[in-house]
Amino acid sequence: MAEIVLGVLLAVALAAAAILGARYALLKRSLRQADRELGEIVGHLEDNRIVRLPSPDADLEALLGTVNRALAGIRGQAAAYARHEAELKAQIEHVSHDLRTPLTSIRGYLALVDDAALDADAREALGTVRRKAASLERLVARFYELSRLQGEDAPLELGPVDVGRMLRESVAEQYRLLADRGLDVRLDVPEHAVMACANGEAVERVLANLLHNAGKYARTALEASAAEGAPAAGSCVVLVLANDADAL
Repeated sequence: MAEIVLGVLLAVALAAAAILGARYALLKRSLRQADRELGEIVGHLEDNRIVRLPSPDADLEALLGTVNRALAGIRGQAAAYARHEAELKAQIEHVSHDLRTPLTSIRGYLALVDDAALDADAREALGTVRRKAASLERLVARFYELSRLQGEDAPLELGPVDVGRMLRESVAEQYRLLADRGLDVRLDVPEHAVMACANGEAVERVLANLLHNAGKYARTALEASAAEGAPAAGSCVVLVLANDADAL
């Protein structure tokens, strides 16, 4: 009788050990799969995935629920940061653009002042004002370029833009500064409007940057032109700014 009881107990113990072993193996497999999924999710948070448990387990499900809530919080913070960064970048670009236009005009008017008509003190003061204006313009340009390096551009609103008029005005605003560097400035724009579907502020900023770079690096000449593209190229506008800067 005792042998039968021992046999039954041994069988029960073996069955329990088998169940526990199977449970342990299943738990390890679930943990490995959850770990792989978590690693993939951390590498691609933008996919909005959650960690799932392949086999039911109350304790593990509670743990993964906490992990998934943490992931949701991280995604929310990342989205808020991205929105804030985009808004800040747009504000920096707008402020930089708003400052650059009057600064260019100020430097243009300062270049028109006849130094010979001034006394020594006035010429010295004018020279100081010119240097400070140039320094401020460089600072604003760096400020603008810094904003351009941060992430992608925000979507632009498009509309009809007279590219030819904008090119004429941009060259006219900086003509004195370009001429003072001894550049031969040649402008080729038709008298009629050269219309394009674009963002006016963005086009103006691009032209200002190109002319600014030409003023810094061109050796002797700058050519600027705007025209409708050839019919074979479809409906487009061709805008060209070329200079003889030394190759890098």
